[in-house]
Amino acid sequence: MDLRRPPRNTTPSPRHLAYRHAKRRLRALAPTTKDSPPGIDVGEEQLYSFYVPGLQAGLHTIDVLQKINASGQTKDVPNSHDFTVIGPRFSLPEGAIDSFYPPQGHAVQAEVLPSVVFTDPTLPWERSATASRLSDFSRNRVPWLAVLSFTSDELRLTAEELTEVFSDETLGSVGKQDDTLCTTLLASDVQKLKSTNIKPIIYDESVDGEDTKANVIFVRSKLFASLFSKYDSDGNQVPNQVGDQERCYVSHHRFLAHLRHIHLDGTPAAAMTDSDDHVYSVVVGHRAGPLSIDKATPMVAHLINIEGVEAMASTLSEKFVSMVSLHSWEYTCLPPNSLDVEAAFERLGDGLNVLKPQMSKTDTDILSKNGEVGERVKERLDDGFSLLRYRIQTGEVAAAFTRGPFTPTAVKFPDAPPWPPNSTTGTKLQILDQHLNIMDITYSAAWNLGKTLGLAQSEFAVALSRVRKQIFDDGMQAAKKEVINQQNKQLGVPSPYKTREEVLASLMESLGKVASLAPQQVLLQKANGMVHRWHRPERPPLDLSYRGPEISAIVDDEFQRAAKKVAGSVEDKEMPYNEYNTPYSTDWMIVLRWVLDRYHLVDVPAHYLITDPNHLPQEGLRFFTIDHNWVMAMIDGGLSLANHLDQTDDKVRDANLIIDLLPPPDDDFPPVILRHEVVDRGTMLCLMREPPAEPEFHSLFLREPPHQQYFAAAVEITTEEVTMDYTRAYTVKPIPDGSHRDGIEYTARRNTPDKGRSLFIWGDNNDIRCLNVENVAIDYQRTLKAKYDELEHPEWYTDDTPNAAMMAIQLTEPEWQLEVTLPTKDVFPRMFEGTGSFSRLLAVTDRRSLCSGAVTQPHTRKLLSTVKSSPHPSFGNRQREAPMKLKYAPPHFRTPTPDPTIKPLLVSVPRAPRAGAPEFKYNVYPVGKKPGDPIPMTSLQQDLVFSIVYESGAQSFKMEYLEIHIDLKKPPQLMSQYNGAGPTMLSNLRFNALARLSTDRNTLVLTLKPRSTKGYVLVGKVKEVSFLLSGVVVKDFDAVTCVTLKANEKYQDQDTYSYDIKCTLELA
Repeated sequence: MDLRRPPRNTTPSPRHLAYRHAKRRLRALAPTTKDSPPGIDVGEEQLYSFYVPGLQAGLHTIDVLQKINASGQTKDVPNSHDFTVIGPRFSLPEGAIDSFYPPQGHAVQAEVLPSVVFTDPTLPWERSATASRLSDFSRNRVPWLAVLSFTSDELRLTAEELTEVFSDETLGSVGKQDDTLCTTLLASDVQKLKSTNIKPIIYDESVDGEDTKANVIFVRSKLFASLFSKYDSDGNQVPNQVGDQERCYVSHHRFLAHLRHIHLDGTPAAAMTDSDDHVYSVVVGHRAGPLSIDKATPMVAHLINIEGVEAMASTLSEKFVSMVSLHSWEYTCLPPNSLDVEAAFERLGDGLNVLKPQMSKTDTDILSKNGEVGERVKERLDDGFSLLRYRIQTGEVAAAFTRGPFTPTAVKFPDAPPWPPNSTTGTKLQILDQHLNIMDITYSAAWNLGKTLGLAQSEFAVALSRVRKQIFDDGMQAAKKEVINQQNKQLGVPSPYKTREEVLASLMESLGKVASLAPQQVLLQKANGMVHRWHRPERPPLDLSYRGPEISAIVDDEFQRAAKKVAGSVEDKEMPYNEYNTPYSTDWMIVLRWVLDRYHLVDVPAHYLITDPNHLPQEGLRFFTIDHNWVMAMIDGGLSLANHLDQTDDKVRDANLIIDLLPPPDDDFPPVILRHEVVDRGTMLCLMREPPAEPEFHSLFLREPPHQQYFAAAVEITTEEVTMDYTRAYTVKPIPDGSHRDGIEYTARRNTPDKGRSLFIWGDNNDIRCLNVENVAIDYQRTLKAKYDELEHPEWYTDDTPNAAMMAIQLTEPEWQLEVTLPTKDVFPRMFEGTGSFSRLLAVTDRRSLCSGAVTQPHTRKLLSTVKSSPHPSFGNRQREAPMKLKYAPPHFRTPTPDPTIKPLLVSVPRAPRAGAPEFKYNVYPVGKKPGDPIPMTSLQQDLVFSIVYESGAQSFKMEYLEIHIDLKKPPQLMSQYNGAGPTMLSNLRFNALARLSTDRNTLVLTLKPRSTKGYVLVGKVKEVSFLLSGVVVKDFDAVTCVTLKANEKYQDQDTYSYDIKCTLELA
């Protein structure tokens, strides 16, 4: 099986567990989907001795031989090309290390061997640490990485020693050792170090780069020689002969690196991959901690590069040996018999409790002495509340109650209104405890946190703004359509809004009506025929604004329909988008992801989840319930963004957006664990879908993940003996041995060892403390075979070659498992009060009022304070401000606005053109008539043509504008008011036609302005500037009347030329 996997997602969603569960269920329900076979079963692991990549790092050569055959002749054309495979040497790629043991600062016993787990299965073998090929080369490979542990004294250099090492003047300054006793310097400067052997550090500037830095440790030569020496089966050093020279030995590390293929079910690492299984590479150390200590001793562990060690002579003349450390950490070695794991687990179980402040008996007695006030405070603390300093809006500092979403008591979340509130500031979510006169800001803080988290994620804020706009636009369009259709239905006129089906159904009728219209020749023969042709009955005005009474009455329902459409899916209009189908709106997809992340409390700061560190003590296990009211208040805060319309009642947010918390296939097989994550150092969070219940869900098992189990050199190591407990291994499946969990114990004594069974190298002063790795592997295999031969089952283990996988089984410490009986109603009854099935469909913006079972007191209890306080009115009783009563013209009208620059005409203007000025001929007549024809006086709206034709003169004049003033007040006037659509140019598009009112609203001014950026047009280019003024209701007089309009022509560098325009009004 191919163990190579694509790179892991280093930033997975904390909801990845639910994703994976749903994907598996969807694949199971789709018979046409070919599901990949599982790599390994749950509860099993498969070990490999090594996994070498296709090409190791270093220089490679491609040899190509081309054979050419032509005309019976053959010629060979050889060619070769060198290339270098780049691999890590001085540092590891980001995310390469999955975990290491012991953890930073952790305390362990001396038998524990430090180890590093890598996410890349081939990393330990990407380079070659030896050129030698032993007899078991096909079964074991030497890694280029090794883990070594040291006491602080073994690696710490004195000031004089550091000065000696960095005595080269070109280094600039003396290096400093950090917390793990590393010294950082340029890799190119390593060769300048003094009194130290630098051969283990291989540096190639062309490959590694001149700016590459290295973390270097300085190991004393005597200790280095002991760690990299070859030992025989009796524990004696023997020379490692390579050619004619004795070299340092690294081949024993071939038993200290292996590969683990595991199933991720139930581990925090499950949220890091898309597959159910994963492959990890592991490198284990072989050096134990100090054996004769009576107090905790600081230790440092280093992951070192041993690539160049074998090239070193076994005899060292320098004081130190330099080695590159790729990763390092600190831990503590404990004295013998100072750690009792079983007692620690028992203490953990005895301390099982709910998440709330831990009060001593003294604290409880003090509160009890304060009467009812003390009892009330105790109740609030038992409900998980904390007291904090709170500054109110007026600036005073007071105390306030607060609590996070994790509560020790069940908080009622009603299925019906009222909850959660629709707030615009969050202050209305504050609850006054009328017994203590202390404000509870729990939900207010949650609301403000949600708004802050929404603002912090710009992608969500922008997407939410677009979603709100889409809901508003669709809802308003539908509401306007409904209002106009209702009015048309009342008036008995056809509706201007029709569906495609309605248009097709009425197409024949519409064509018939068009064909029945009288032709233009017939209308011209009738009196005012052209006027009546376009007559439309006047309709009562409609207020189509957002706050208009007609729209306000129905817009809520339209917003609901628009929201349902936006939150829907492409496959099924009735099925909301749930991340497993195709969204109708990609913006809603972003909003939904943000909402569901907040629902699973992703990115919520730790001090909001747990408001007081006292709630969660060290080495403690705490249970809690989720306050959905808190979660909904936080989500409501985020959804309050992008509100640009409503100050009190956010109608768009009121639209009931439905979120499907679980995908459809999970009705019968819901995931139990929704989120499992190590949220902080030493703190693991596990969120479960439902409370414990018999018989399906009653226990919780805590165990080490298979790839994070720690390793130990032996059961016990003292200064005199080492006790091994060989694990029974088999080469047959299934395991036929009923006693397979029983180990095979053997004790090797330091002074009187059995021949050929030296398992541990103590050193003269217990300073080496290393496993005799090769001999342990051989002895382990021999012991297994001897035991199975004794049981007359030699077929149980038939492998004749010791290997790294077998050593991994032996060095792995037995797995500890802690079974926790989950809380029940008998133990923690208040955790189960009012709990029931939670609604699968979550309405994130349903209008509800504040209600919390954990803080509401019985009505029979008397108040403890006489201070009067008025609780906030419920949200349903809050009245909106009365809508503004605005009167607008119909939507097809453009009412002219007053212009303060226009003054009323008080002076008569000359009738004849001035000498040298351009001459224009002015006429005003109705559509369908000829220039000079009278205008009929009728109550119907007419379209008037203002004919302005250039005749002669002054072609070089530069026209800036032309105005026509129509008096609306002084009789006789053409019209008394104007509500039409405004003027429109007929053919000359060099001008814009505009309509304005004078400041006193007594004059309608029609202005023709050139479109030119110069601000003028040459008169020679103007043939005519005629325009149409539509929607004119002509003033009605008793007899034929002559009215006068005023025309002003303004030319650049010229005075204004004014003329009278005469037109006649006749009886209709």
